[in-house]
Amino acid sequence: MKYFVWVSCVTVVTISGLSDAQEFNRLTIATGVGFSPALGTSAHNLNYGWNLDGGFGVNLTSYLGIMVDNNYSTIDVSRATLASHGYISGNWAAFSVTLDPIVHLTRKKPVDFYVTGGGGLYHVENPFFGMYPMPEAAVGVLSPTLNKPGLDIGGGIAFGSALRSKVYVEARFNSVFMGSYHTNYVPVTFGFRW
Repeated sequence: MKYFVWVSCVTVVTISGLSDAQEFNRLTIATGVGFSPALGTSAHNLNYGWNLDGGFGVNLTSYLGIMVDNNYSTIDVSRATLASHGYISGNWAAFSVTLDPIVHLTRKKPVDFYVTGGGGLYHVENPFFGMYPMPEAAVGVLSPTLNKPGLDIGGGIAFGSALRSKVYVEARFNSVFMGSYHTNYVPVTFGFRW
């Protein structure tokens, strides 16, 4: 009798696990492009820019996964900041690699709302001021690149088949810890997730 109960329990768990596995892909890939505005005090020195985003991950269940996200954002330096330094062109850029859990709130529906967030490493290129001859500034200046920690949190909405590839739009608040200050920006990305 004990053997029968044990085999029945193992069978039920195995069947439910297999049926759950058939409902969603274990591996996921995402790629997209969008725009990146600066926020808070960062918005006084930076304007809008653009971003490229990509990532891969594992779906642990149909509602919970973990992604390794890669984002490249570049944002123009504001005219006022450029003028105060005597330059006419410049931009700020960051390449980030973050580890982000993702929670799908409506995964099994054609419209999937989700939240995500985590942290990682940000490779930051401080403003590059273009090589334009200006009074007392005939040579461009490139500040050193820095590797800094940072956090991201956000969410999105994906449209498509209930469990397969989807088109998504997502916004994520990013904060790069630059030491005595933070640089804050929000990549808004439009893309595809498989």
